[in-house]
Amino acid sequence: MDLNPIFYPESIAVIGASSNPGKPGNIALKALIESNFNGKIYPVNPNYSEILGFKCYSNVLSIPESIDLAIITIPTHMVLDSVKACVLKGVKGVVIVTAGFSEASSEGAALEAELVKAICGSSTRIIGPNCMGIYCSYSGISYDPNLPRIKGETSFISQSGGLGIAFASLLSSRGYGLSKIVSSGNECDLKFVDYLEYFESDDTTRVIGGYVEQIRSPRRFIDVAKRTSFLKPLVLWKAGIHESGKKAVYSHTGALAGSDEIYNAVFKQVGAIRAYSLRDLVNYIIASLTIPDFRGVNIGVVTGPGGIGVSIVDSCEAVGFKIPELCMETRRRLREALPWFASVSNPIDMTLAVVEDIKLYSECVKIVMEDDNVDAVIIGAPGLFRVGEFTDLMIRLKNDVWKPFIIVWSFMRSDIEEAFRRLGEAKIPVYFMPEDAAKSLIAIKKYVEYKDRFKSIL
Repeated sequence: MDLNPIFYPESIAVIGASSNPGKPGNIALKALIESNFNGKIYPVNPNYSEILGFKCYSNVLSIPESIDLAIITIPTHMVLDSVKACVLKGVKGVVIVTAGFSEASSEGAALEAELVKAICGSSTRIIGPNCMGIYCSYSGISYDPNLPRIKGETSFISQSGGLGIAFASLLSSRGYGLSKIVSSGNECDLKFVDYLEYFESDDTTRVIGGYVEQIRSPRRFIDVAKRTSFLKPLVLWKAGIHESGKKAVYSHTGALAGSDEIYNAVFKQVGAIRAYSLRDLVNYIIASLTIPDFRGVNIGVVTGPGGIGVSIVDSCEAVGFKIPELCMETRRRLREALPWFASVSNPIDMTLAVVEDIKLYSECVKIVMEDDNVDAVIIGAPGLFRVGEFTDLMIRLKNDVWKPFIIVWSFMRSDIEEAFRRLGEAKIPVYFMPEDAAKSLIAIKKYVEYKDRFKSIL
């Protein structure tokens, strides 16, 4: 399905544009301006002649140029006529921000059905209603002025616009940009699976994430998701697991959450990586971007002070990894590099000697990686000590090693926040907690094993 006119529009009409900063029409217009949208912008509101420096039109049909995308922010009872005008105008995509449809009442559901009838037989497609819209870092389209503008390789489909913003802010704070976000809302026309199919062949998308309340068109979803996950990691967070959550889902987008057991089985069948929280979602996507081909089982652990090493070991073994014994030659070389009181067994405890000599980190990690019994290394960062030097060292280390490594840094301070961002930009995975690192690594291993099985039957 070609959704390029929606993600890469040359012209956008904001229907319900306003000069009032509290109005959705003002937010939508400002988001386009501040994200440096590189096409033409046409505010539509009969009560204004100009808004934010742009000429304002009384209706979409009075705009002299063709329109690729319209963003509708007017009251519910006015939306249908506006959609009909967009169809007459030949608008390719219509984002309906307005709520009050199937998620609200039976009358709203009937009105939503009329929207679908209005576009039937035309080339116009609807995003929403009850959504926030479209974001594309490569075309400059955005639905919120606060969304980051860093280009990246992840695209996200969200049945919640607010969670789309939360996801984007968390990912960007870790140094990773985004390609696209779509807030899909009630999905009266374009469904989750339509965006998924588009991202499958999108050249700027390497990893796909999703927040799911309900999968509509389930048979088609299974076909498309299975095909897509073979090409690109697909990380899905399913909401509405428990009864209260299911009720909240229905009032949010009018979706029937369905059995969690069924969703779990479907996600396994299609090879999706399942997340159970926003934290999982961000962590697994970072792992997908940085360690996409991990198949190993044996983990080497290298830390400064030893407490974090014990926690890393526990977390790894809890998800099924092994902490192997290092060979005699590895232990001999570590003993030569470290003080006599340091532990050279796995996990390696370099002690506070690393505060005096931060280069011990890279030296010991390289030694451990040369051990045939080790498939990857998890590094416990030096806490609040020598933050910038450790960050520089890890970025250089990436170019010198041939096995993956993950950093666990269970501290937070402004300079460590900056370190997380820099490490992310260098595509080095770093996690706050040991369990985050272990769960992310095992998620990638299982995904790669799924692909390997899939290849074997082709």
